Parts: sequence; C-alpha cells; structure tokens
Amino acid sequence: MNALEAEIARFVSQRFADVGEISALELAGADVTATLTLQGQAEPVTFRVAGLNWSSDGTTFTLRFREATCSLPWLHAVLRHWSLRTQSTLTLKEDLRLLPLKFKLPRAA
Repeated sequence: MNALEAEIARFVSQRFADVGEISALELAGADVTATLTLQGQAEPVTFRVAGLNWSSDGTTFTLRFREATCSLPWLHAVLRHWSLRTQSTLTLKEDLRLLPLKFKLPRAA
C-alpha cells in the first residue's frame, strides 16, 4: 500500500473496527480491491468495487459504484442485495478524512 491507500485503509478500518480491519488496499483508477481480516473468519476476505465515482454537496459525500463483489459467497450475496437496495450508493457525512478518496477516485460527471 502506498501512503494514500494506507490513509484510506486506516479511515475505513476505524469505522468498522468491531468487524475487522483492512490488511491490503489497492486503488486502480475507479476500482478498489481490499483484503480484510474479519473477526471470526479464518481466512482473509477480498472485496472488489468497480466503477467508483464520488460527488459532494458540501455536507454529504456520496460514493457510487457499478459493481461490488466479495470472495466469501454468503457475504457476496449480502453485498449484492445491499447494492440493489441502495442503488449502488453509499452516503457519508462530508469529512476531511475523505480527501484522499477525492484525490484518487474520479468525480461524478
């Protein structure tokens, strides 16, 4: 992981500390691949999100994606259901700690 990816991994790991932590993160254009060590899971789990872009209105930071997958079959099914329910959108409170994502991911048109 480079410094930018490490900062993003640290931010996400803090938000989901009770679930696990990110052990590897790779940002490649609009795609993100993360390996997580989840509590109660013997093997690391890989997540991939493709087609990411972001927008902000000053108070809300919105991430949209084309596809999200997971190496753990049952978690992949949950992720797919959640993606359909949220229309592949994740909304967060605008935060300066999100700045690294803005540098790395494309902004929505």
